[in-house]
Amino acid sequence: SSAQGASANGSRSSADKTQDDHSVATIIMAQRDRLRVRCDALEAERDSFKRELQTQVQSAESLKADNTKLFEKMRYLQSYNSSNGSSGAVAARARSMPKDRDLDLEALEQRYEASVDPFRQFSRAERQSKVQ
Repeated sequence: SSAQGASANGSRSSADKTQDDHSVATIIMAQRDRLRVRCDALEAERDSFKRELQTQVQSAESLKADNTKLFEKMRYLQSYNSSNGSSGAVAARARSMPKDRDLDLEALEQRYEASVDPFRQFSRAERQSKVQ
């Protein structure tokens, strides 16, 4: 009788072990599926951030180019006004403008000077001819 109880107890423990293995596998697969969904969501968010960054970088480059063109126009107007003798008012207005980080005239002037630099224009033309 005790041998029958031991064999019944042994078969019950192997059935319990199989059931436990199955429940552990189910838990692990559920965790894997949740992690896959989370990973997909994070990748989509990352891609969204990359697109937003690219848009912002393009916008910044466009604004820098616009600022350089505006500085060029300002220089032209200053030279035009200096030839008419009214440069004192323009220069006084430029000096009285508030010093702001967003309005960095020195940086604008450097970008403008770089854009009209004949050596840079030549190297750009050479690069364009190599591309074509």
